[in-house]
Amino acid sequence: MKYLIVLVIILLNGCGGGGSGGGSVAGGATPASPNSPVASSESIYDLVIAAENSLEAVYTLNLDIDVSAISTQKSVVSICDDSNSQGEYREINYQTCLYQASFQDGEKALQLRIPNHVQNLIAVIWFLDGSVGPVIAQRVNNEAYGSDWVITY
Repeated sequence: MKYLIVLVIILLNGCGGGGSGGGSVAGGATPASPNSPVASSESIYDLVIAAENSLEAVYTLNLDIDVSAISTQKSVVSICDDSNSQGEYREINYQTCLYQASFQDGEKALQLRIPNHVQNLIAVIWFLDGSVGPVIAQRVNNEAYGSDWVITY
């Protein structure tokens, strides 16, 4: 029993006290270290947001495709984030594209909702009859172009 009491005292002593740092102040509060971040007195009410900022996480892109001069057969279009592929359609991970669909007669018009963080897009249009290789169109820096993208060949 004597050894049990000594063991408990040693364990309790090892968990705190004696030495600098790691200890606590009376009342259970931890003292602030010189490197601790100081709480800011700003609140959400202090934020200033420009009137033109709608705070939306996505934007709408109007896309018009016309490749009827090349082929009017069934085609497939993939619209992807181009930040990793750098314009090389063989490097695109087609499983993560923002939009994929087939279309007929060489024309398609659609509206896409694109996340704000996506700044560079690539469109790859495949012709299923195999008559022509893929058509690639890039859109770099979306903010500079507005909300319309026209792909014509």
